[in-house]
Amino acid sequence: MVVLLKSNLYASILDLAKGKEKSRVKVAKNLLSAPVEEREEAIMHGLHAKDFKVRRTIFALIGEMRDEKFADQIFKGLKDKHSDVVQMAVWAMGKLRWKKGVPALSELVNKGFGFKVTKTIVWAIGEIGDPSAVADLNNLLLGASARLTEGILISGMKLGHSAFIKLIQSLDCKQETVQAALKDASSSSGNIRGAFIRAIVRTKDNQVLSSLLAALPYVTFYDADYKRLVDDSRENVRLAACRSIANSLLPKNIKLSYLIKLLRDSSNVVVKTSLEHLSSYINEERVKNSIESLKLNHPSPKIRNLAETVIESETVLQQIQASVPKWGRYILETLPGLESFVAEEAALQGITLHKGAGGDGWIEVVQDERDIEKLRSLHTIMQVHGILAYFNEKDKDTIIFNPYVQEYNIGQLTNRFQEIKIQSTIFQTVPVITEKEMIRPARRLRSTSLDWRVARAMVLCSKPSSHDVFVDPTCGSGTLLLDRAAYGSYRSLKGGDLNVEAVQTAADNLREWENVDLQIWDAASLPLADSSVSVMVSNLPFGRRVGDHESNVALYPIFIKEVNRVLNSGGRAVLLTQEVKLLHHAITPYKNQFTLELDQPVEMGGLTPHIIVLKKD
Repeated sequence: MVVLLKSNLYASILDLAKGKEKSRVKVAKNLLSAPVEEREEAIMHGLHAKDFKVRRTIFALIGEMRDEKFADQIFKGLKDKHSDVVQMAVWAMGKLRWKKGVPALSELVNKGFGFKVTKTIVWAIGEIGDPSAVADLNNLLLGASARLTEGILISGMKLGHSAFIKLIQSLDCKQETVQAALKDASSSSGNIRGAFIRAIVRTKDNQVLSSLLAALPYVTFYDADYKRLVDDSRENVRLAACRSIANSLLPKNIKLSYLIKLLRDSSNVVVKTSLEHLSSYINEERVKNSIESLKLNHPSPKIRNLAETVIESETVLQQIQASVPKWGRYILETLPGLESFVAEEAALQGITLHKGAGGDGWIEVVQDERDIEKLRSLHTIMQVHGILAYFNEKDKDTIIFNPYVQEYNIGQLTNRFQEIKIQSTIFQTVPVITEKEMIRPARRLRSTSLDWRVARAMVLCSKPSSHDVFVDPTCGSGTLLLDRAAYGSYRSLKGGDLNVEAVQTAADNLREWENVDLQIWDAASLPLADSSVSVMVSNLPFGRRVGDHESNVALYPIFIKEVNRVLNSGGRAVLLTQEVKLLHHAITPYKNQFTLELDQPVEMGGLTPHIIVLKKD
């Protein structure tokens, strides 16, 4: 009887390692309920297994059980020859919060592991909470990607105020990766936002404050946080807050309210900065009225003159924007990786794009002025820029100007221009169709709502037809379903999510469309009949703002099994994920059932997820 019990314990570990058993929590509970000797025998046997998947699973279970008896074994796992085992040993150390392991983690930092192991080391350092490890986090900041920088900041916050300050002082906020990391970390973590606010309020050291304020323009806060910052007695804090508000994800009406309030600030520097940010909103009546009032009533002649210049410049800009299209040369803005989808969508809508250079999310086109309005309907682009002039970066003295705008005083509008580099050519542009002027379905947003450009690319990948039974099993706020509805006719749209609030948002967004069925469901166990779906689309959990890597390890294989079950022959699955390797691994058992049609990386918000398209054979 005892032999059988031992065998069953180890068999459950093997089943977990091979994916036959999906619940790590269940196996951990079984181990904890077994006699100590039998549990230890099963664990030790697994630690010496030849199959690295078994060894990896053992460390996952040690972490899940939080059993410090096996802490010494974790040190051995850190020296395993397989990086997946090392990663899980690091994870187990973090779950145990084993401070004696910090020196060993410090050694791992310098061994050149890939992102997955390094990100787990960073996480474990934060979980353990030993401030002495801040030096290791500082070392990792040098040359770190946006994703890793975000992880380092979150871990540093867990090490305490002093450690967090040291990391902020080490940031080079001129780097785009750092800016993206600050934006992502603060928009997804209330703790990060709180750490910044506390640090700014508490610090008396000017050098520390300077570092915090250098980062502030790239940190996005909530309404109440900004109220505290714009009322701060220190000019430099209010100035940084002004820049942060302008870059923030706040609703436009709240953003404009703060910027208009700052026009009444006692500091002319703050007023000037707010005025510069408001200049692009001057068509809003309350903004224009506020700037007109500033022009008439501000005590400083310089501020009055600047306000007048902003008003005059807007008139000139509008004239230029009306004249630019006569040349018929534009830059379309999309996301890097989606350039080919723009041409595809245009062709489907009967728009012929005469393309020039392209890359990094920009596409040069030459179009008849009469066709420009047609571009407003393309979901794969954010906005349309008209070209004022262009030159080769190696020959900046030879500039080709738009002949229709040479009569205007362009020099006074340089702060409204954008320089766009495509290959070796630099284009000076102004927007002629802004994002808010693009034709889009109305929707309520959530923090994880998908970008329209990605949604439309995924819809195009599905090869839409009027017979589609189109399903999004992780629908969130319903953007993919909404974009498919806007694209054209279908048989039915179905979607669901475990998050009740998300499903309600999706229902609000799709209330005007017919044949829509939304449910609260588990994507791993769909209430759909076999072979009943023609298109399955999903913005899968990346393991960042939604879910985590360990949950995805369990979810993805089950999810792909469900995709295989419900898709009909010839149907397509269009999936978006950052966990590309994990998804490909989940697909492997079904390689005879699916054809991989596309694996396209897309750069968005400091991430590079892939659009993966599978066709059911």
